[in-house]
Amino acid sequence: MPTENVILSSPAVWESWIQIIQAKAERKGIWGIIDPSTDANADEQLPKPTKPAPPEADENTFAAQMTWKMAYDEYKDNKTYGISAARDLLAKLEKSIAPSDEARRHEIYNLWQKQKHHPTERTIEKWLMDWETFYSDASRLQLPEAIGNRAQIDFLLSLMGKHPEFAGYWRQEIARRTDAKESAPSLADLVSKFRIQRHEKLASQGKDPHSAYATTLQGQEIKPKEQADSPKTLTPCLCGETHLWRNCPWMQEFRKK
Repeated sequence: MPTENVILSSPAVWESWIQIIQAKAERKGIWGIIDPSTDANADEQLPKPTKPAPPEADENTFAAQMTWKMAYDEYKDNKTYGISAARDLLAKLEKSIAPSDEARRHEIYNLWQKQKHHPTERTIEKWLMDWETFYSDASRLQLPEAIGNRAQIDFLLSLMGKHPEFAGYWRQEIARRTDAKESAPSLADLVSKFRIQRHEKLASQGKDPHSAYATTLQGQEIKPKEQADSPKTLTPCLCGETHLWRNCPWMQEFRKK
């Protein structure tokens, strides 16, 4: 799941953006109603809002008036801007911004080929998350990469160079299960197992598994700032040489006087 700071700035981020909208709508139980891929009138699937009645004369207090006004304002908002408007807006955005399935197929194919190359240690966590994202897109678009065990094999082959024990074991296990007509582990299972094993190995070496995570902003790696304890550039001493003042022979001679 992408983070919730995705800005819908181009077709390239449509999938990430709509996933965030879907997650928020599902938490409120309305995604099935505002899903832009549906053609039904969303307002017809919701109960009609009830117009609040003003308070009775014997209950016409200031608090009652304010409560009624807030309820009436909410009623007007729901009536003038029904939930169909939200679905229609998403449908218009999808039509104008979302890449076509054919364009997305080409994009996912190219990204998949690049994904087969093992990354640097600093970017490995993002690389693992990308496997799951690209597989989800490939499945939705019914690409060959998502058929059968192809995704699992591609993932394991990408690990073979630097993690041969893990990759070799699970390739043999997939072959064994296939021969036995058993279900092979999913790509998500393999990614999770590799992530756990990697964390345990780093921890056993006294390393923080999270310290190697790359910090990214819209897919671009942010390089850490220079550490505070890194060596500083020395400025020339008064004598013209480059060294600390306390190491200057001229200053040491001067202190003796």
